[in-house]
Amino acid sequence: MALTASTPPAPPESVPTRTHRLTTANRATAAAELRAVVAALVRVAGHAPLVDSARLCTSELVTNVHRHTGAGLVHVEELTDAWGATYYGGPRPTSKAVWFRMVRGGRGAS
Repeated sequence: MALTASTPPAPPESVPTRTHRLTTANRATAAAELRAVVAALVRVAGHAPLVDSARLCTSELVTNVHRHTGAGLVHVEELTDAWGATYYGGPRPTSKAVWFRMVRGGRGAS
């Protein structure tokens, strides 16, 4: 049996991504403010099928940070392709960032 060299497959086409970092004060209106901003960003990026899921996930994560409850995180788990929290400030964190990732055709597409 003879082995011949073949051309390796082409690397997968890169998928363009957009990352936005939004910051708000810890106040009662934070979820509503960020829901509106995230919905606009997702819509402008051409991902209209993800708008409703992105709004819900934004609301759940911001509310969780503001009120320290975890019930809505089930929705975030179901609707996102990845999510998490990053703590800043060393052993005694002074702040945290919560995030989620959604992809076209992913779990949150309607």
